[in-house]
Amino acid sequence: YNLDFPECFAGPDPFVLSRVSLDVEDSIATIMINRPDKLNALDPETVSQLGERFEEAQEDKSVDGIVIAGAGKAFVAGADVQFFVDKIRGDSLDKIQAFTEKGQAIFRAIEKSPKRVICAMDGLALGGGAELALSCHAIVATNRASMGFPETGIGIYPGLGGTQRLTRRLGLGLARYYIYTGAFLSSKDLARLNLADEVVGVEELDDAIAR
Repeated sequence: YNLDFPECFAGPDPFVLSRVSLDVEDSIATIMINRPDKLNALDPETVSQLGERFEEAQEDKSVDGIVIAGAGKAFVAGADVQFFVDKIRGDSLDKIQAFTEKGQAIFRAIEKSPKRVICAMDGLALGGGAELALSCHAIVATNRASMGFPETGIGIYPGLGGTQRLTRRLGLGLARYYIYTGAFLSSKDLARLNLADEVVGVEELDDAIAR
């Protein structure tokens, strides 16, 4: 068969699948992590694109506030475990270190942003997803949201700032409990412990964020 190769694949730059989108409407920038088939798990490419979209929103003078959300049934269900497995098996621990350092830098930029950053937490926020949520200035969660650090069950500690940010929010005792045990926080727990600034029904999420 003599088929023409699509022009979009023939350029000098490698084709990059968009995993994180940016939409600006009425001075609000919405950054959407879009890997629903992987529950929006964070791998190097996703983290890199998150940083790029966030920087774009920061530099856009028409933007007053930034919302970070996840597509599908999860906000962000942690880091992509397969990435860690592959790098450990390949004796490429330097790549894991680079991934962690970049994630820490981006989450710190979110935390220090002069623009208000809101986490729209609908569904699971686990591990790195919980750490991303905690780096935002406010969390608006739905009644089907939950948060936790299950990675401690396989010998991994929260490496993207979770040990510090959770402690600031809950105090040392409760932070130790949730990190050491990996216990999940339900939407009711998030409200009761003031981890979420507001908990609403799924259909009310957009209105709550706009307020």
